[in-house]
Amino acid sequence: LSDPESVKEVIAGQDGWSNGHKLNVAYAYKSFLEMLGKTWEPPRIKVPESLPFVPLESEIDALINGCARKTACFLQGLKDSGADPGELARLEWTDINIEAKSVTIKHPVKGHNARVVPVSDVFLARLRAMPKKGLRVFCKSQGIRSNFQDQRRRIACVLANPRIQKISFITFRHWKGTMEYHITKDPYHVKKI
Repeated sequence: LSDPESVKEVIAGQDGWSNGHKLNVAYAYKSFLEMLGKTWEPPRIKVPESLPFVPLESEIDALINGCARKTACFLQGLKDSGADPGELARLEWTDINIEAKSVTIKHPVKGHNARVVPVSDVFLARLRAMPKKGLRVFCKSQGIRSNFQDQRRRIACVLANPRIQKISFITFRHWKGTMEYHITKDPYHVKKI
């Protein structure tokens, strides 16, 4: 670790690592050297740009309807709001406006803005069926994530659709942004959502 050139060789020789992983290792090593008061010239690693996976709405709906009540409600909220999973996990019962059919995202993450987003009657019906055990509607997104992964695997197998296995929490954001752009053709609107 004390020889930067040796570290460059080790990073370059890792054939099993993606370029993104190699870049993260290079950043971590740079931070390590800064802590020691040293510097290095990191290797130039180009990470290829890829397009996000955007599933069909029928695939998203099949996944939501195949999940258990709490997970299905969370996924429906991701679909309707386009919120980050961490934002939706912090949703409180007082953030829901049934009359206006909207939810207030007041705990934004990753530099996002607080906002009020319209939601569907389906999501509101799923919320009404949820038990009100505390201040928040959902527990931490990590608990929901592990249940979701098991349920997603089962549903993809039952429906014999491997594309469902590619759907993650962030896929719902990609889907929402794509649909909003098709409707409005306004990238600034999509950015705001």
